[in-house]
Amino acid sequence: MISKEIIGGKVILPLWHGVTAEQVRNYSLPLTDRLALKTSEIDADDIPIRILKIVRPDIYDEYPRSHHEKLLTGEAMQELHGEIEQIREELCEQAERVEACPHCNAPLTRMGHEDIPDAHTIVCHKSFDCGYSETDGWMTRPCPSDPKFPKLEDFELKTKWDEGRNVWWAFAVAKTRMAMKVSLTPTHGKTEEEARERLAEKYCQLKSDRNLG
Repeated sequence: MISKEIIGGKVILPLWHGVTAEQVRNYSLPLTDRLALKTSEIDADDIPIRILKIVRPDIYDEYPRSHHEKLLTGEAMQELHGEIEQIREELCEQAERVEACPHCNAPLTRMGHEDIPDAHTIVCHKSFDCGYSETDGWMTRPCPSDPKFPKLEDFELKTKWDEGRNVWWAFAVAKTRMAMKVSLTPTHGKTEEEARERLAEKYCQLKSDRNLG
């Protein structure tokens, strides 16, 4: 390494940690004569900056020392995270002002972001006044004005007797993928027919009511 340094320039960066000059001298006399960074005399955050100055002087000279210090302490990342959050909030506000349901033009009522650490990504959830919702552009609940909105026939209406309350319950079981995206709350009645009729009425209200969210 000493021979290589004589021919090609500085390649040895002595860093003394937990050793004395006498110990270094006993190990290698030439190393004693070289300027070394001593951890006992220099702050830990200062060592990588000094190494950077020698290894990559182009990067060191391009930015002020305060910039390198921020990177070491994590302050720069905190500032960047804050800027990203601010930009995200501004984008959300702009989206809320201009976005509308693609089927009925109902206004956007809610937008939120969810951080998925395992996937290293952030997903965006949007909900509209008509009940239409999507996640990252994928529809999660259809708009009632969408021609593909499930029909009542896309649900199997089942009933069950409730002995405790002496009523019949009617509930809908989705038969298609689109129907799975629409939730019909179970209804009850004194008879099976009444319970079924009330569930059908709830579907009609769901189909025609724009204020679903």
